[in-house]
Amino acid sequence: MNMKHLPLLAVILVVIIGIIIVANQLSNLKPSEQSLAYLPQFSEADCGMISIRDFKDSVFLIHKGKEWVVADKRPSENTSPLAADTTARVKLSSEYPADSAFIQIALDKLKAMKKDDLISQNQHKQAELEVDSIMGTRVDVYNEKLAPILTFYVGKNSADWSSNFVRVNGSNDVYLVGGSIKYSFFTDKTRWKNKSIVKFDRSFAKVIEITHRDSATTIVSLTPPSPKDSLGKPTWQILSPVKDSAKNTEVDKILNSMSNFSAADFENDTTISKDSLGFTKPYLTVTVALENGEKKTVIVGNEKGSEGKRWVRTPDKPVTFLIYKYNVDNLDKSVNALRGIEEKKPAQPVKPAPAQQKKTEKKEKKKSAAKAVK
Repeated sequence: MNMKHLPLLAVILVVIIGIIIVANQLSNLKPSEQSLAYLPQFSEADCGMISIRDFKDSVFLIHKGKEWVVADKRPSENTSPLAADTTARVKLSSEYPADSAFIQIALDKLKAMKKDDLISQNQHKQAELEVDSIMGTRVDVYNEKLAPILTFYVGKNSADWSSNFVRVNGSNDVYLVGGSIKYSFFTDKTRWKNKSIVKFDRSFAKVIEITHRDSATTIVSLTPPSPKDSLGKPTWQILSPVKDSAKNTEVDKILNSMSNFSAADFENDTTISKDSLGFTKPYLTVTVALENGEKKTVIVGNEKGSEGKRWVRTPDKPVTFLIYKYNVDNLDKSVNALRGIEEKKPAQPVKPAPAQQKKTEKKEKKKSAAKAVK
């Protein structure tokens, strides 16, 4: 090696070492993932409540025992939701079981929230970004003692709709936060509520009772095989109003619908009378008795105007559901349908062809004119 090149190599080596040192220092200055998280130690088990408010409405999601409920108002200050109700039963009429899927999405969003780009520190831009107290969606997160642990405002979507502007209450810093979190925090109480009407394991069903308006109750029972038939399986038998075997496919339709029956919506108009809803004399009542003695009942009322829906209630829930009319078809089974007998619809009168109809009308007019002359 030429000795003249040694000074140049030494300089190059020093520059490389300097770059490495500077890069390490810069990496150490970069915020850690934990420092960027809004709730780095967040745990569902320690979360007692989430409240969401915007310029239209507000909703309170309360953690009770192992479940979550939707409420119209905040619990009293000296109440700990997690400790107050270990049975997870809803005691107040203003509370209703929450949809576990939506709750889980909201909890996951809180756990994953982290600061991306700093967009603004200008207080006067908060209204434009919709993170102010007027246009922003305010989210308050509380611990198990109902002490606030985080309050933030969710604003407009970013240009690519995958992020939102977010500002913590009391700060002017507005960050971009990924994950389209605005869609996970909404104030529509109906959307938060669990729309399940009836749910059970259909393999435990033993008896089905179907009562139509103005008709006798049909009773179908699961009958064990004869003791002599060692390979036989239980069969569904019609016990009333006739005695006959039931078609398994028709019974399956009832059980498949009843065992996981969900609503399309809730009826929020409390001024509609019981007669108008159709519950004084229901259109249809279906009850499934389980082997443990428990009964699951669905009461179907009248149609709601021209919406293509019917009102539905159950004995154990203080709400009125709305279901689409076609969902009733699998429950609305006549005795003949259960027996597998096709029911013929009444024949519709045949309308004459337009040309023939005109001829008939002319003849009628001539007859009427002739009678008038006489």
